[in-house]
Amino acid sequence: MISRGPAQLIAASSVAVALATGSQATASSPYQVEVTCAVGGEQFEHTATASYSTWGSRPDGKPYGSWVFPGPLPECPGNKLVMYREFTPQEVAQLETLIASNDYRALHDETDYFRAQWIEDRLAIELPEPWLLMRATWQTDHDPALRKRYLEAFIARAALVEVDGADLDTLTLRYLLANAYRETRSFDDALLTLETIPLAVLAVEVPDKKEAGWNAYREAKDRLWLARQIAIMRDVIAEGNASREPLRLIPEAMAAYRCKEMIGSGEPGIDEFCYSEQVQAEIAGRASGSGAASEAAAAASDAADAMANIEAAGDWE
Repeated sequence: MISRGPAQLIAASSVAVALATGSQATASSPYQVEVTCAVGGEQFEHTATASYSTWGSRPDGKPYGSWVFPGPLPECPGNKLVMYREFTPQEVAQLETLIASNDYRALHDETDYFRAQWIEDRLAIELPEPWLLMRATWQTDHDPALRKRYLEAFIARAALVEVDGADLDTLTLRYLLANAYRETRSFDDALLTLETIPLAVLAVEVPDKKEAGWNAYREAKDRLWLARQIAIMRDVIAEGNASREPLRLIPEAMAAYRCKEMIGSGEPGIDEFCYSEQVQAEIAGRASGSGAASEAAAAASDAADAMANIEAAGDWE
C-alpha cells in the first residue's frame, strides 16, 4: 500500500497548482541559511530563496520560474545526509544506520532528490508516494540515459498508486505517469494510463471564490485544467512525440518563446503549432516587450542568475 509521509504531503500539495497555474514575474531572492545536520550535528551553509515566481510547467511537473527547480536540498558535507525535511528523534536514530550503510554510500553519485526518496522509503511505515522521485527526474535533463533510468524508476512507483477521484493528487500523479510512459516511448501504456483517469470527476463547476474559499476554487480550476491537458496529451501521444517539452503541453508563453527561437534560427521541421494565431500573438507581444512571453523571458534570466548563485555557493551538482 502507498502512504504519505510528511515529505509527500508537502510535495503533493503543490504539484497540481504548479502544473496548472502561474504568477506574476517575481525575481528570486537567494540567501544563505545555516543548517545543522540531523546526524552528527555538523553545521554548514545552504543557499535558499525568500521568493520566486512560476508560470506553469512542463508535462513532467517541472515548473517554469525564476528559481532553479527542483530547489537544491541541504546536504551534510561529511556524511552526505540529504536534509529534505525535519526528522523526529526516532527517525534520526534510524538515519544513523541508513546513511552509514553500503547501500546509501553506493548512491552518493545519484541526485539529492533520488537519495531523499530512498531515505523516505525506508523511514516510512508504508511505501510513500514518489513525489521526491518525480523531482529527481527534473535533475536529469543533461543526461538522457540517466533520465530514462529515473523515469523508469518513477513509472514503477507511480503505477502502484491507486486512483482516487476525490483526491486530486492521485489524479495528477496518474497524468504524470502517462507522461513518463510517453517520454520513454511506451505510447500504448501512456494511452492506457490516461484511460484510467475518470474524466467525470474533472468536469466540475468552478465555485465562487469568496463563497467556497480559495482551496475549493483552486481545486476546481486545476481539475478543469487537467481534463484539458489529458485531451491534448492524447494527441501528442498519437503523434509519437516523446520530447520533454511538447509545444502543445507547455504554457503558451513558453511555447511562443521556443517557437520564436526556432523560427529565428531557421530550424527545419518546425511544428505547425508555432504558426497558430495564439502563438503568433504571444510572439508579437514578446517582440513589443509586453505579454506573458516577455515576462517569461525576463524571469528565465532571473533563473539563470539564481543558478549561478547556487553554483557559486557549491550547493548544486
